Amino acid sequence: MKVLLQNSTLDPTDTLDPTSRLPANESVAAYVVDLMALIRTFKTYPNTFEALALKVFSCIPKGYRRVDIVADAYLPQSIKSTERDRRGTAPKIIVRSAQSKLPRDFTGFLSNGENKTRLIDLIQSVLESKRETILGSLKSEVVYFSSYQKCTLVTKEGTAEVPELTTEQEEADTKVILHAQYVLRNNDSGTVIIRSHSGDIDIAILALSHFIDDGARVVLDTNTSTYRKVFRMSDIDLTPAQKTSLIGFHAFTGNDYNSSFFCKGKQTCWKLLECKPKFLDTFSNLGVSSAETLEADLEEYVALLYGIKCKSVNEARYILFDRKFTKQNKITDVSLLPPCQHTLRLHILRSNFIAREWRSAVLCSYEAGNIADNGWTESLELRWLEKVMPDDMQELFIDHDCEDFVGNSDESDTED
Repeated sequence: MKVLLQNSTLDPTDTLDPTSRLPANESVAAYVVDLMALIRTFKTYPNTFEALALKVFSCIPKGYRRVDIVADAYLPQSIKSTERDRRGTAPKIIVRSAQSKLPRDFTGFLSNGENKTRLIDLIQSVLESKRETILGSLKSEVVYFSSYQKCTLVTKEGTAEVPELTTEQEEADTKVILHAQYVLRNNDSGTVIIRSHSGDIDIAILALSHFIDDGARVVLDTNTSTYRKVFRMSDIDLTPAQKTSLIGFHAFTGNDYNSSFFCKGKQTCWKLLECKPKFLDTFSNLGVSSAETLEADLEEYVALLYGIKCKSVNEARYILFDRKFTKQNKITDVSLLPPCQHTLRLHILRSNFIAREWRSAVLCSYEAGNIADNGWTESLELRWLEKVMPDDMQELFIDHDCEDFVGNSDESDTED
């Protein structure tokens, strides 16, 4: 986020309340909010799930004629499984109805995907059963509630399914883009506010890339407290080519799904891209072209990222090692070297897979491909190496002559 705001027309010394930058209610076509990010801001929780649902609706600003509530999906086969496991897991708890009491360890409850799916369903059921009261308190005409493979339009008169917003997308980060695009497409005027309490950079990246022409009509209200920022996509002073490249750049340089380059933060990576604009096309094609066609350019980019002007990361690794060990007689910290070619190839596969998903945010469905063919293992862990050792080393250990030699040695040992 810091990199984006450094390239914005916003005054960094401005001490105004961020909410003062929000457009007037009557000019807003839709208010789109990330449900789970909102719930995670709660410091205390009520006694029952129904009361929790009502608290959620009470925390949504009043007076927007349309409110879109977007929820994540928690799939067993997900590229985010590793990240979720890192945050912690919890057992599944059976919740019979919205009148059931919240578990004492509600934070732990939220560490289980099935628990969160059940929570989302209960919140929707409360919305539908108390729709007149909730819509009245929100002063809204309609609420769109989006969960996995389902989007429901809720009015005071009743409910209806919305096929145009029924999506297979897993993350709320991509769903908010789908909803915003749907609103813009069906309204000639009016602003869309995207509210993300988490401050997740992914939403900003996706919004900038997808709403290049409509940036003035999309407002991002992100984070909370003193970290809260409100800005239009048109406030970010980047060229169209830079905005198009953002999805590929973010997928490649590190995120919740993919690793980053050690000691190479976003600012360092972005400065290199600004100095070498020829890579803008490369990152713009991540998620569009095949990974194989982008390998050469991305390998050169990584070598430059480590300060070596060459086209091979293996050559860059050798130069850096030789510079330290041979010329300076110092031991090299291998974590400071660029990844080898085999590891980088898997990283590129993952980056291309992630970028394809993000570029498909405005689609209800898309062909993702097999996760295990794109840099992850069958158990959805990151795959770091194609092979444990180089071919020549492997051949040395399994060569038949070597086997004969080992066999003769054993016989000699026995005779002794």
